[in-house]
Parts: sequence; C-alpha cells; structure tokens
Amino acid sequence: MGLYDLPMILKDYVNGASIFELSKKYSIDVPKLKELLRSHLGSEEYLRIAHSNGGKVVVKKLQNPVYRLNYVRKMSLSVKRSLNHLMRSKKFREEWSKKACKGSRRGILKLHELLSNPEFNRRWTAKCKVGGFKTYGTKKGFYAAPRRSRRSWSLLGLQRTGRKLVGPRGESMYNDLEVSVASILHELGVEYIYEKIMPVGNMNGFISVDFTIPKISNLFIEVTCWNKPLQKLSELKKKWKIIRRRCPEAEMVVVTSPKYVDVYKKLSERDINVFTPKELKRCLASKLAG
Repeated sequence: MGLYDLPMILKDYVNGASIFELSKKYSIDVPKLKELLRSHLGSEEYLRIAHSNGGKVVVKKLQNPVYRLNYVRKMSLSVKRSLNHLMRSKKFREEWSKKACKGSRRGILKLHELLSNPEFNRRWTAKCKVGGFKTYGTKKGFYAAPRRSRRSWSLLGLQRTGRKLVGPRGESMYNDLEVSVASILHELGVEYIYEKIMPVGNMNGFISVDFTIPKISNLFIEVTCWNKPLQKLSELKKKWKIIRRRCPEAEMVVVTSPKYVDVYKKLSERDINVFTPKELKRCLASKLAG
C-alpha cells in the first residue's frame, strides 16, 4: 500500500475522478484500485461517491446536443420497456395506479397552495400564456392535429369531466347551480338543450352553451359559480362574440349565485344580463306570459 499516494488518490476520487481515470493516472489495476478505495472509505461511502462522480460525467456529456438527444432517446426507451414489463403484473398495476392518484392529488393541492401567492400566480399565468401561444404559433402538440381531431379530443374531454349531479330530466350536471336553473326551466315548462355543441372556427373547433332555449330562439344561458368574475367574464365575452356572429339578435344571460351576482353585474357588458336563479325565474315567467 505504501507504493501508492493514497491521500492524492482519495482526493482525486472525491473531486470527481473516475476509477478508470485514477487507474491510468496512478498505474493501478482497476480491481486493485476499487479494493483500495473500499477499504479506506467503506463500501457505502465508496458507492455514494461513485454514483456522484458518474452523475457529474453524464451532466458534462449532456452539454453536447447530439449526446443529449441520444441519451434521452435511450433512457426513454429503457424506461418504457421496463415499465411495460412491470405492468404485466396486476399487483404492480394496482400499486402504480394508487401511487399515481395519490401523487396527482398531492400535486394539485400543492399547486393550489402556491397559486394563493399573488406573485407566484402572476408568474405562473404569464408562463402558461407564453407556452400556450408558442405551441399555437408553431402548430405543435395539440395544435399540430387537424381541427377535426382537436374538436373530437375536446368533446371527449368535455364528456369525461366529472358531472356528479342529476338534473330534472336525468341529465348529468356539474354543480347545484346548473341543477337549479334546469329545475326552473322544467318547472316553467320550458324546453331546453343542455350543453349544446356549436361547431365554430376557434382553437377547439367548437363552443358549448350551458342552456339554449328553442322556444326562445335567441336566448343563451351560461351558469357559473366561479369566484373570479373578471376572468370568467373575459372567457364568456369571447364566446358571446362568436354567438353574435351566428345570431345577431342573441340575448346573453349569465346566472350566478347571490354571493357573486353584484360583482358580475358590475363587470358585465350592457348586453349581457346577470341574474340569480330567482331573478331568472321571474324574467322567464314574464317573457312567457308576454
């Protein structure tokens, strides 16, 4: 052992030199060098440093674009093969699903926590907008597909969104407010179409309207209990603009809870009427009587 400059070997190894680099530098066979390092560092510390050094080498190599691309492809294929093999086991699939659901819930809760911070919320929104516009502008991802396909995917997503409540005619609905509006229409004997899909030339290829009333052909009703009126109205105005082009005489009605009605009324445009469910009932009864 006295023939080797052990302190320098240990120093080089701790500073990131690989076993092969040390073997060449100090003219020591690889097996002998590994035995030497294990005996002085202990197996656990030896392996920890080895993993760390390996990671540093990979990080350095990843600065090369060609190497990085090949590395990503190789790792992706390796992970895919390994996962496909493991997924053959029912027990693994069940455990995977549980962990994925748990991780998803924790991620959503953490995101909601972070979004309560105004500064984080602002930066998050700004980045999402940049990413969305970039994807749309370069026609990548979702926007790389034909509009017909995007419409199909969006409609499928709309169908799969959780609707846990039931309306008066047995239709699945999103929230109590929608059920209240549907019940009012049903009580007044007003036929309605729930979530009517209208093909248009927007990004998704369609828009949906919460309630359309065939008997009153120009009446469209949107129901919302969103606690961010300014943001919601911004989206609704885009939808109303599309509807107006198709139906210039359209009458737009937003129904919201008493808690938010004053705010929505203050922020809405003149041709967008905002009602609580009770106000909607009085308005419709008057229209039908007239």
